[in-house]
Amino acid sequence: MNADTACDVVEIQMLIAAYAAALDEKDYDALDDIFQPSALFVYHGTDGSQKQGSFKEMKPWIKEVVDEFPVTQHLMGLPVIRVDGHSATARSTLFNPLMVQEGDAPSTMLLVGAYYRDVLAKIDGRWWITERYDTGTWDLSCASKGS
Repeated sequence: MNADTACDVVEIQMLIAAYAAALDEKDYDALDDIFQPSALFVYHGTDGSQKQGSFKEMKPWIKEVVDEFPVTQHLMGLPVIRVDGHSATARSTLFNPLMVQEGDAPSTMLLVGAYYRDVLAKIDGRWWITERYDTGTWDLSCASKGS
């Protein structure tokens, strides 16, 4: 791997990490610096459902879903990144514990796992995600034993 490709890989890793941080901090406007407005999103629910659209269309839905949980922790595994000039692909694992709160106390921890498969483009000297597919999605609910 040459130095330019290594720099591209690090920049893409930072972009994927910035996505996780934006969701966990509920800073949805930070997503505007990660995804092209026309970026295609295809999300698969653990129930077999599918939701898709452009980033611009999906951003309010992402906010609505994440805001349902008082605490999230998007843990992204080290992505496998392949760079080819000004285009790239990345496959990242996701493990996401979500706190479910009912009333005054947390009642359940929802554990979600998935793979993100991204297509990226280097535009005007910086990387953007232009397509995101989630695959292999699963979840597990763990009831709290109380306090």
